Amino acid sequence: MRGHRRRSVLLPAVLLLLLSFVTLSAGLTDFVRRPGPAPPPFSPPPRPPSPPPRPPPPPSPPPPPPRPPPSPPPSPPPKPPPPSPPPSPPPSPPPKPPPPPPSPPRPPPPPSPPPRPPPSPPPSPPPKPPPSPPPSPKPPSPPPKSPPPRYPQFPPPSLPADDAPPTPTLKPEAEIYRVCAVAGPAVVTVTSAPLGQTWRGWGTSLGWFANYIGRLPAADLNTLLDLLFHPTSGLGLNMVRHLIGAGFNAARSPQMTYLKPPYDARPMPGYRPKASGPYDWAADWRQRRVLIGALARGVDSVEAVAYSPPWWMTISGDVSGGHAQSNNLRPRYYDAFADYLATIVKRFRDSWNVTFVALSPTNEPLEGWWEQGGIQEGCNFDAPGLQKLIPLVVRALKKRNLVTRVAGFDSLVDSTVRYKRFWSAAKQQSLQPLRHLSVHGYLFPRGNSSTGNDSPRTYVQQLFGQMRDVGRSLKKEVWVTEAGPLFMKEGADIDIAVHMGRTIIQSVNIMGASAWVFWQAVGNTHRWSFLIIPMAPINGAELPPFSVEYSKKFFVMKQLVQGAPKGSRPLQVTTAQGCHHCVAAFYTAARRQLALFVANQDGDAYDVSLSIDAFAADNSAAPVHVRMYRTAYNEDMEPISVQAYDSVPWSVRVLAPPLSFTSVLVSNIMPK
Repeated sequence: MRGHRRRSVLLPAVLLLLLSFVTLSAGLTDFVRRPGPAPPPFSPPPRPPSPPPRPPPPPSPPPPPPRPPPSPPPSPPPKPPPPSPPPSPPPSPPPKPPPPPPSPPRPPPPPSPPPRPPPSPPPSPPPKPPPSPPPSPKPPSPPPKSPPPRYPQFPPPSLPADDAPPTPTLKPEAEIYRVCAVAGPAVVTVTSAPLGQTWRGWGTSLGWFANYIGRLPAADLNTLLDLLFHPTSGLGLNMVRHLIGAGFNAARSPQMTYLKPPYDARPMPGYRPKASGPYDWAADWRQRRVLIGALARGVDSVEAVAYSPPWWMTISGDVSGGHAQSNNLRPRYYDAFADYLATIVKRFRDSWNVTFVALSPTNEPLEGWWEQGGIQEGCNFDAPGLQKLIPLVVRALKKRNLVTRVAGFDSLVDSTVRYKRFWSAAKQQSLQPLRHLSVHGYLFPRGNSSTGNDSPRTYVQQLFGQMRDVGRSLKKEVWVTEAGPLFMKEGADIDIAVHMGRTIIQSVNIMGASAWVFWQAVGNTHRWSFLIIPMAPINGAELPPFSVEYSKKFFVMKQLVQGAPKGSRPLQVTTAQGCHHCVAAFYTAARRQLALFVANQDGDAYDVSLSIDAFAADNSAAPVHVRMYRTAYNEDMEPISVQAYDSVPWSVRVLAPPLSFTSVLVSNIMPK
């Protein structure tokens, strides 16, 4: 009976033990089966985040399935199972009755199924990561970007300054319409009637930048000269403005270091350093070297200009200016100054075969901002002083049988218009010898009046109209002999370039300008230069390695020179409301070429239809050919594909993105 009871007690215990063993075995086999076909059961290690990585210590599991029970030890409860190996021999249970009491702890092992959470990671199983490499080709991810809008959105005008040029990331899919008969929203009619002036050309002042590059090695200097003046491989500028330097007072300051552009620690050399001394014709050889190289490349119009008389002729003894905006030329030296200029002009003709078409004895004399201790040469004159000086210079030139004529006054447009009130009928006689009126094209609007950067458009249009009337009243051409972003706040390179293009269009259409000259074509910043080179101080410093960068102005200027060469005629255009004189037209009879320019400095795209129905195909020549170019945020005079169209009425439709300058050249065409 006792043995029967013992068997009855042992039997449930054994059954319970077997049941727990079966449960454990099923859980383990399920756990082992989950990893699936992965080669060794250690495939889980590839997923380090999951807690099971602790099992690596028991690599024994790979052998027989009975051993897997020890593999559950990753969870602390399975540690009791090591005594369970005795259960593997079930016949021996009678001698081991104590195990049955531990068997009640076995119910805790059923909680071991919590290790099943490790299988739960299979939602993110390691096998799935391998398919993830296909997603790794994230090139497809860009496609999710919505296709570029019909009117590409360019970076706004508030781009980084040119000292940290932005890296373009968007290549706009430019939308330019072919030559077609469909009128756009803004219609600009190009007539065959000329504005009245003949275009004299494009140029740059020399002066300080020439004083620097004139000492470069021949190969480097020739590179720059070709880029500026060569008619095919460069810009093809045909005009230069040569500065007659005033020197400095060596007794007062050996270096005059306050007279320094960013890359030059001395003023321009003068030809007569002392009142009692001889002329120094070896002076200023660097600028002269650049001038000779420009002439060799096709420059055909050279104007001389004096920013200040020599220091010993001034009241202050300083070539940077006088006191309280007053005249700085001593009264007794008016004749001497005229003779000094005429003597230099004659020397250029006789010794260096350079004939100046004009001589301007002053530079911005009416503004009153040249003061002693300033950073640039300059001399103030009032209206009576100018009316006294100009006839003396005319007489000095004639005395030496020079064909060079006098130009004046090289002042800003508003200063020139303001001083017209001094020009009575009698005093105007003293201005008749002037070859042309030279004005400086600063104080131009930025093109976006909301920025408040510059004068309102309406004011500039009125001002330019008044300047046109001044020229007509004196029967003189108006030349813009100096221009740049002087009063324009900091902006991106493209903003300044389109600003330049737009003000040229306004100068031609409203003021009736016949020529346009930039101030300094080479420098070490994008703001003031066509070409950017590394520069060192000129006073003995070692030259840095030579390299050249192009500003956006270089490409806008190339478009203008290409479409409006010397001898072309600006045409009248009627612009639709909202265009604000953004379009100019030139016709070159020698080439049978019509050039159209569209400058957009606003924040919205211009959709412009240029009506050219006043022209017809030249049947004696090749078929009509149309080319289109654009400079924009990430385009440098890029050619735009255009299909020729010979239907009537003719029109060229152009979509000009924000901050862009577009040129259209229609060849083999002539006025009807």
